Amino acid sequence: MKRKRLLLLFVSTCIILALAVSPFMAACAAPAEPGVVDVSKLQREITSLEKEVASGEKEIASLKGKITTAEAKASTSEKEAAASKKEIAALEKEKASGEKEIASLEGKVSAAEKEIAKLEAAVPEPAEVFEWSMTGWATKGISSGVGMAEFCDMVTLMSGGRIDLLTTYEGEVLMEDEQLDGVATGVCEVGYPWPGTYGGRIPEAFIETGLPLSLSIPSEIQTLFWRKGWVDILKEAYGANNLYYAGFIVQAPVPIVSTVPINSLADLRELKVRSVGGPPAEVIVELGAGYTYVSFGEVYMALMMGTIDAAAAGSIMEEYDIKLYESCPYYLRPDLVSNQVGPVVVNMDAWDSLTPDLQEIIVSSAKVWARNIEMREWEACITCWVDWEANWDGEKCYIPDSELPEVYDAAARVWETYGAATPACGEMIDILKDYMRDLGYLE
Repeated sequence: MKRKRLLLLFVSTCIILALAVSPFMAACAAPAEPGVVDVSKLQREITSLEKEVASGEKEIASLKGKITTAEAKASTSEKEAAASKKEIAALEKEKASGEKEIASLEGKVSAAEKEIAKLEAAVPEPAEVFEWSMTGWATKGISSGVGMAEFCDMVTLMSGGRIDLLTTYEGEVLMEDEQLDGVATGVCEVGYPWPGTYGGRIPEAFIETGLPLSLSIPSEIQTLFWRKGWVDILKEAYGANNLYYAGFIVQAPVPIVSTVPINSLADLRELKVRSVGGPPAEVIVELGAGYTYVSFGEVYMALMMGTIDAAAAGSIMEEYDIKLYESCPYYLRPDLVSNQVGPVVVNMDAWDSLTPDLQEIIVSSAKVWARNIEMREWEACITCWVDWEANWDGEKCYIPDSELPEVYDAAARVWETYGAATPACGEMIDILKDYMRDLGYLE
């Protein structure tokens, strides 16, 4: 390209020179007139030609400058083109690297999405929360009511909140004699009913709740239920009534406290005695005393108003809790019912809706509750009676030894009556007698 430009410059120069010299050459070639030489004219022509030559040279110089500028621009353009090509190549390389990196990142994103999907698939669905309520024969504030609340809190805590168990006390949702049906029909999911109120419906419950002059040591009662077969019989009996038998609570003996002293069976027969149904009531009837039922929460007022003269209303601790010492300074010995047992039952449909681990939490919590009651109540009974004696003129009364055989006979009749109710009841009585013989209590 550079050679073409130089050749063009040379040709242009030759043309300009030829144009400038041609007049001169024409003048020289023309024949002069003889004897006339016009030097002045020639000089003017030479001057004119010199000017044209100078102008031509100036034009040539200008053209050279333009050519130089053009060549410089061409050179610059070529360098820029080369640099641009190099830059383009670098950018294309960088682009290829970026595309490769993007492909790698997309692969990682895909792998991460698969891992997230796998983890999400492994995460269990949020656990169902069972919002349940518990009813029981105990009123708010007494020791057994506190035990109910502790049981509910324990179930809620051990289940991690999957069972949210609310405590309701006697009279808040269900009265004492409504609680078995209330749990069976789902008014409340869990219950601590008193068996003496529904033994006519479940005869085995009368034996369960505690027979007169039977076992009184908690560990022996626990063995009778769990190891000697009573729990299996009771599960079947309660199951027939849409209830799962989850456990039981053993409480202290049931004494009779009275507004007047009882120093003989004749004194007892003069009185109207409150008791829950079942063994306590039955033995009172067998001994010839008057019996009536009053709800646990109404016993205090019934005594204060003289509606009743005496009451078997739970352990001495529970009778202390409802302030029976204000009307009843007298405590009859021996305790006609040596222990009292109340079941922890669950509506069967609600029970079946639970997973096995939640079912085990309810059973285990009931056992802990039972152990806590045993540790607290027996000692509390002693403390309560000490205060009853010291501050409320409490006095123990005793049935004379001469009349105790009559008490034992009455207790035996109660045992036989309940044992004859159903084959299962008979089996429970046989198991109890065999166990008491093993322990040396019966011959």
